[in-house]
Amino acid sequence: MIKLSNEKGSNFLIKKVENEIHSSSFYCSNEEVNDFFYNLAKFNHDQLLSKVYIYYNPKNEEIIGFISLSAYRVNLPDTTKIPIQKVPSVLLGRLAIDNKYRGSNLGEDLIKYAIGICDEVKNLIGCRLLIVEVEKKDNKLLKYFLKKGFEKIHEGSQYHYIMIDLLESKES
Repeated sequence: MIKLSNEKGSNFLIKKVENEIHSSSFYCSNEEVNDFFYNLAKFNHDQLLSKVYIYYNPKNEEIIGFISLSAYRVNLPDTTKIPIQKVPSVLLGRLAIDNKYRGSNLGEDLIKYAIGICDEVKNLIGCRLLIVEVEKKDNKLLKYFLKKGFEKIHEGSQYHYIMIDLLESKES
């Protein structure tokens, strides 16, 4: 469990989901994300498919947001930036903030937390990138991640693949 230093999130904590999610207060505008959170997060945890970390207020046990992280390997075209094509990575599969807290820049705390986890992983087993797949139709989300330090590395037929290079990460 980590206490955050963001002024707006100073009383909030992040912890890994290990049991059933007993809160029904979390709601974001993306129904697919809500469905994942309430119906798949625990299954993914139990099956070692991904780990979900919730951002919450311990005073009222309200869930503010969450991220999901999983092992990943990205296949990159030839590039001079990264000298191999099959790059061990962590996938930030979901990042969501409850509608009541949107616009408070709390997503940045979750990104920093994800980078911190990646820094631990890269020192244990080797991991070069933190990857996010952003649907091509979601320009607002793409712009958000680019403003937070991610860079576009590949464009597939349906997704923009963006990353933070953990070799260059400031969190190390």
